[in-house]
Amino acid sequence: MLNVKRRLPLYLCLILLVCAQTAFAAAAESPGGSGADAGKLARQMDEILHRTNTPGMVVAVLSPDMARPLVVARGLADVENAAPLRPDAIFRYGSVTKVFTALRIEHCIRAGKLSPDTNVRHYFPKLGGNAPITVRQLLTHTSGLPELLAQPEVLANPAKRWTKAEMLGAINGKPPLFAPGTKQRYNNTGYFLLGLLLDKLDATEEVWLAREREALNMPSLRIADDEAVVPRMAQGYSLGANKELRRPMLFSTSLAYGAGDLEGDAADLLQLTRLLGQSGLRPENPEPLRLPDGSAAVKQKNAAGQHYGWSLLGSVSLFDLGGGRAYVGKSGLFPGYTAQYFYDPQTKTSVVLLINQEKASDEIIKLGFHLLDERRAAATGR
Repeated sequence: MLNVKRRLPLYLCLILLVCAQTAFAAAAESPGGSGADAGKLARQMDEILHRTNTPGMVVAVLSPDMARPLVVARGLADVENAAPLRPDAIFRYGSVTKVFTALRIEHCIRAGKLSPDTNVRHYFPKLGGNAPITVRQLLTHTSGLPELLAQPEVLANPAKRWTKAEMLGAINGKPPLFAPGTKQRYNNTGYFLLGLLLDKLDATEEVWLAREREALNMPSLRIADDEAVVPRMAQGYSLGANKELRRPMLFSTSLAYGAGDLEGDAADLLQLTRLLGQSGLRPENPEPLRLPDGSAAVKQKNAAGQHYGWSLLGSVSLFDLGGGRAYVGKSGLFPGYTAQYFYDPQTKTSVVLLINQEKASDEIIKLGFHLLDERRAAATGR
């Protein structure tokens, strides 16, 4: 059996051997960014890969002055076979899926099929508690519903292929964590229910994706399948107690319906900026979500030494670094993978960062901040 920790020097050598090839290919596909931009970004990515023992990373950047995205890939897609990571490699998007679910809900609201204040108990009468739970509360993580992924029956067998009925049964009748609308707590249950609501009012994810693929202009976008063989798929990894590379836990994508079951490449994920703009869900002057008592739903976080205030605005989040540095984005995590989407309303720059390791999210968030800060500095001359 390969001991990845003991063979770490060889593993790092393999990364160095493929880095030049993958960076060159990415830059060649990206005339919107200069070779100097790609080279500088590649060095920043290499530092993170080395520091976090992450096999590979793809970063895509697009701003109004670029004809096409700059896409840079570094490292390995598959450590066991020393396979270089391609710029168009497929990654699990994790919770970035929630943005797509929210976009579909917004479409249904515009079509008059429901409203933000629709009481979802009409569709799911067996939910615990008695107070109304609205579509808006599901979108903004203020429903008070218990977390689906924390239910004992789910934790006992997360690798099995769950049916939607089984997942709904795991939360039906469970008492709420707090009165709907009074607090905010990140919650996958709400987006699973929104996915079921879309099944009833519009179409399943499969039918929606087949119908809207051309309009989305995201050819790599697909619904993750535990048993599928996916060309260009980056293999996911985790870290052990001593930071050695490990396989991630077995976790069925069926449990992520509506909340984390999409996958695709980095360049396609940049399309979120256009889709959010068309829907009206892209905040150009983002402010923290405020609860009924007037308080701001903000949590203080730290990404590898970079402090920021974080607020869930709904399908996207506000990353407020202070001093006028406020970015919109969405973080995604699925066992073996981390995804990050960012948008700067000031420079209209979008950044996507994807890695095939689940324990380095802070590092890629910090790199995303840095890339957006650089764009702002270039635009303002400061």
